[in-house]
Amino acid sequence: LSGLALLVITVWLARNKIPVIFTAIPMVLMIGVTAWAMTINLSMFYTQQNWLLFTIGVMIAVLQTWMILEGLVVLMNLWKRQQPA
Repeated sequence: LSGLALLVITVWLARNKIPVIFTAIPMVLMIGVTAWAMTINLSMFYTQQNWLLFTIGVMIAVLQTWMILEGLVVLMNLWKRQQPA
């Protein structure tokens, strides 16, 4: 959740034209570490045939990916608007 919260803060800072580097770097690290941990947990749940936790984990991973992609789309659109023509 902290990585996704940092994503929301980064988008807000970018919309208000405030430097985002101070939240972007921790965001990438937090999302990367949590995604890695989720991948390890999903593989463990799959090998243990714990289908309930596996299904919930996959749903969380899909929602996390969706939110990251939406944030990247917003950031890319904001970046394109700021580029000189």
